[in-house]
Amino acid sequence: MTKNGQVALVRKGQDALAKRMDPLAEFVMPLVDIYETGEAFVLKVDLPGVQKDFITILVEPGSLEIKGTIAQMQGENLSVLYSEIRKTNFFRKFNIGNGINGDAIEAFFDNGVLTLILPKNESMRVREIPIK
Repeated sequence: MTKNGQVALVRKGQDALAKRMDPLAEFVMPLVDIYETGEAFVLKVDLPGVQKDFITILVEPGSLEIKGTIAQMQGENLSVLYSEIRKTNFFRKFNIGNGINGDAIEAFFDNGVLTLILPKNESMRVREIPIK
């Protein structure tokens, strides 16, 4: 993970590639890969050691936020002998245009990777035009 920041999700020519915006000092910024299919944008967020219950995803008109806490391991009969991983917060914010169907966004978390599927509105989808 690197220092924080916001990323704009802008489409080639109009509205969906990542572009760095203003950094935020009090958070770390998880690494993100962004893919595009004909029907959706797919974000893969690297969150090693984070538990699903410590992740919050917020969608509002024009933006998508991913935030949460990276916590140290805790448990009964567990004594920390040495620790380089400190409790810290993480944050990423993406500007999403009107081409994203915010009501249909899906999130999956598996093995420290958060996958978000942002379906495109019908107007943004790639489609072939039949010749009459």
